Amino acid sequence: MLNKLTDRQIKAIKNLPDGKTKHPFPDGGGLFLLVRSSAKGGVRKSWIFRYSLNKKRSDLGMGSYPTVSLSEARTMRDRYAKALSAGQDPKAVKDVEMSEALAVSRAAANVPTLENMSHQAFEAIRATLKESAAHRWMTPLRLYVHPTIGSVPITQIDQHVLHDCLKPVWRTKHPSAVKALRRVNIALKHATAAGLDVDLQAAQKAKIILGEVDHEEVGRPSLHYRDAPHFYAQLPNDGAALLLKALMLTGVRSAEMRLARIEKIEWNEAILTSPREIVKGRKRTTKDNRIALSSEAVRVLRCAAGDRTEGHIFRNLQRSAYSDNAVSKLMRDSNWLKEREIKATPHGMRSTFKAFILERHHEIPPHIVELVLSHTIENKVGAAYTRTDQIEQQRCALERWGRFLCGDKTPVIDQFSPDEKKFEAQ
Repeated sequence: MLNKLTDRQIKAIKNLPDGKTKHPFPDGGGLFLLVRSSAKGGVRKSWIFRYSLNKKRSDLGMGSYPTVSLSEARTMRDRYAKALSAGQDPKAVKDVEMSEALAVSRAAANVPTLENMSHQAFEAIRATLKESAAHRWMTPLRLYVHPTIGSVPITQIDQHVLHDCLKPVWRTKHPSAVKALRRVNIALKHATAAGLDVDLQAAQKAKIILGEVDHEEVGRPSLHYRDAPHFYAQLPNDGAALLLKALMLTGVRSAEMRLARIEKIEWNEAILTSPREIVKGRKRTTKDNRIALSSEAVRVLRCAAGDRTEGHIFRNLQRSAYSDNAVSKLMRDSNWLKEREIKATPHGMRSTFKAFILERHHEIPPHIVELVLSHTIENKVGAAYTRTDQIEQQRCALERWGRFLCGDKTPVIDQFSPDEKKFEAQ
C-alpha cells in the first residue's frame, strides 16, 4: 500500500518508542520516514528510500523533513523505483542528479548580473567615449533599469523582463527609456562575446512589445532674431554675461566656449580653436573645431581675457570655468525676458543665428550656416569632398550677425556682397 503517511501524522511524531534511538515509519513503495532521537532533545526526521539490488539491501538518503516535503519525497521515490525497475542503481542515479545540480549551481554562481555586465560593457567601450559622454553613460541604467532588474543574471534577461522594467517610463520618459534599452543591448552583446548564453534579440523584441510612442522632439526655446539685439544690448560686460555674449556671437555649443582657453586664440587671424576633446561627437571621429571670430566677438573675448595669456577665457569668482547651468540661469533670471514673457536658452541662440542668416541674408549658402553650427553634413559624398572648413566664409556670416546684434547698420563688404556694393567700396 502506497502513501500511508500524512503531514499531520508526521508532525505529530514527537517521541520514539521506549528504548529506541531511531525508528522507520513506512509510507509504501520503499519510502520511509526515519525518525532519530536528538542529543538536544526531541527527534530528527529524514527520508530514506529502501531497496534491494542484486540481493543486497540499501538505504538511500533523500534529505530531511520538512526541507524535503512529503510530496517531494514521494516524487523522488517514484523516480528511483522506476530506475530500479530498469536495472539501474538508485544511488548512481542520485549521484548523477547531484552532479548536474552542482554544475548548474556553479554556472549560475559564475553568471554576472545585468548590472555587473553593464559595468563590464561600459569599461570595454570607455576608451572610445569622451569624458562628458562617459560620465553620463550609466545614468539611464542607474535610474530606470538597475533598481528593478540589476540583480537578475544576464542569462535570464529576456523581452518580458525588459518590458516589465521599462513599461512605467516608456511613454513618460521615452528618450531616456530608449537610451536605457540601447545600453542593455550593448551589455547583452558583451555577454555573448564573453561566451554566455543570452538572448541577443531581447532588447529589440522588448521594443516591439513596448510599442511605438508618438514622441515629438521639442527644440530648445529660442529668441526671435528681431529681439536678439535688444537682449544683447542689456547684457553687462562682465561675468557670465560676457560668456553668453560670446555664445550668441559665435553660435557654438556651450562647452566649446565655457572651456575655451586663451592660448587657443589666434588674435591676428581672429580664430579660436576648440580641441576635439570638448567638441561634440565620438571620441575617434571628432576633430578640432576652428571658430571664426567677428570683430565684436574679438572685443568680447579680449574683455574677458584681460591681460592674461593662458587659462580659461571665461572664469567665475573661483577662477574656474563656468558651468552650463551658470549661463542658463542668467537667461532664466533675466528680467528683460520675464517682462516680455519670452522663454529662451543659450543653446537656442544657435537657432536664432540660423534664422537670421536664412531669412535676412539669402546670399550666404545654407551649408555655411551648418559649418558655423558644427553640424554634420548629411550628404556623405559631399562630406567626403569637403576638405576645408571655409573659415572665411563662416566669418562673413558671423560678421553680419555680430553687427546686427550691436545695432551696427554699416553694410558688410565681402565676397557675398552684391557686385555694385563691392564697386562702391573701391
